[in-house]
Amino acid sequence: MMEISVIVVCWNEAGNIARCLDSLLTQSHPPHLFEIVAVDGGSRDKTGEIIAAYAAIHPRVLLVSEPRKGTAIGRNRGVAAARHPHVAFIDADCEAPPEWLERLSKAFLHHRSVEPAVVAVGGGNVPPPDSTPFVQAVGLAMDSFAGSFNSAQG
Repeated sequence: MMEISVIVVCWNEAGNIARCLDSLLTQSHPPHLFEIVAVDGGSRDKTGEIIAAYAAIHPRVLLVSEPRKGTAIGRNRGVAAARHPHVAFIDADCEAPPEWLERLSKAFLHHRSVEPAVVAVGGGNVPPPDSTPFVQAVGLAMDSFAGSFNSAQG
């Protein structure tokens, strides 16, 4: 197993961030081997307060403020704040299945052992079963080669 910092970039995600954090806090990956770095990009709702409440209870949750908006800016800020040598990215409106981080870790270690040049692994995006028909349709589109902008995950 490996040490991982999970980076969650947020902006006005008060309606979603708790479900995301809950899903990360219940991962099967050993808890002492990962942290959650939630980067708030200047939210105008209660996103930062919700994350701060989690951080007060769970030492693995770190709230980082980034006044500039943008996913890339937030991810870079999260990486800079990360305490572990490996990072995983998840969006604030996502919920990770319980084995998500463990599977990423095992896949990375396996592929790295086969090919030392491997620097990253990833996977598809699956909408939760109770999603609206629109979200299900977006999920199908994003899980295609064209919908994922020619990404290998599609």
